[in-house]
Amino acid sequence: MGGLLAAVGTTYRTLHEMKVDPLRLGLVKDIERHYGSVPLWFGILATLLVVVVLGAIVSTVTLIEGWNGYRLERDAGGVISIRRGLLGTRSVTIEERRLSGVEHREPMLLRWAGGARESAVAADLGDRDENRRRRPLTPPMPRADALGAAAAVLAEGESPLSTTGLRTHPRAALRRRITRGLNLVAPVVAALAVLGGWLSPSFLHAAAICTLVLVPAVVTLAFGAYRALGHGLRGGHLVTRAGVFARSTVALRRTDIVGWSISRSIFQLRAGLLTLGAATAAGENCYRVRDVAVSDGLAFAEEAVPDLLAPFLERRHLPRRAERLVDSSPASAARASTRTSSA
Repeated sequence: MGGLLAAVGTTYRTLHEMKVDPLRLGLVKDIERHYGSVPLWFGILATLLVVVVLGAIVSTVTLIEGWNGYRLERDAGGVISIRRGLLGTRSVTIEERRLSGVEHREPMLLRWAGGARESAVAADLGDRDENRRRRPLTPPMPRADALGAAAAVLAEGESPLSTTGLRTHPRAALRRRITRGLNLVAPVVAALAVLGGWLSPSFLHAAAICTLVLVPAVVTLAFGAYRALGHGLRGGHLVTRAGVFARSTVALRRTDIVGWSISRSIFQLRAGLLTLGAATAAGENCYRVRDVAVSDGLAFAEEAVPDLLAPFLERRHLPRRAERLVDSSPASAARASTRTSSA
């Protein structure tokens, strides 16, 4: 859809610069005349069909042009090279020292088709826009192949992006997603109900239809968003997953995490949740573990990168699980040994 709108906009601008008014062309006039001679519902359905067909054609052409001749290689020195393009060859090289991880993305339609695509979490790829253009590692492909490509890029025998065994999030995270969805529906239904009492009863019927349609849809999406939540540790990588329309799973190298950000909205405070952000110099600079229980989030941060977060927390505020992790860390053991020797 976005590609189609871009193509239409480009065509309109080009014709306008050539002093040609597209709205006065004979073809456009014929389409306008035909639309005026058919029922409104038929015109809407025909427009949707044309948009879907043209969108599919534009997307296919764009995919072929962008990814024809695709090659992904990793040499013995750990340098990753991506070459692709039909009309013009695009080449991106990423050194292993700049690579901090891989992002596994599954947009909803691609996920339903069993596909996914991979992007690099890397530093020094330019500004934010250049980073987004240069970081794709694969085109949309079968999910198993995408995971295999991620494993090859990370030089791992098995991809750390596999979602099996990730830690689940508390049920309070599900309630938050249902509540947020219903908060979006409620104003629409309320506005239609007010208009129904003020202007016409037909608005009351519309409010009832919206309630019957939107509430189940919102609850279904909320459950999908909750099931998508997950986090864990896979060897040297921190893994976090979230998203319902575009599900994203990120494997971030633990040694490249330079700090933690902890955010809690007023609603998270009431639910006993927090959002834990792993700060890094690569990619989007912060990758979040959303809506995790306070004790689990702090313990997870300490387990992922020992002694990075604990010095900024008071011992009495640490949950018991995090206290055990702090006490068992090498740095804590060294401090205890030092205190014993001094005694």
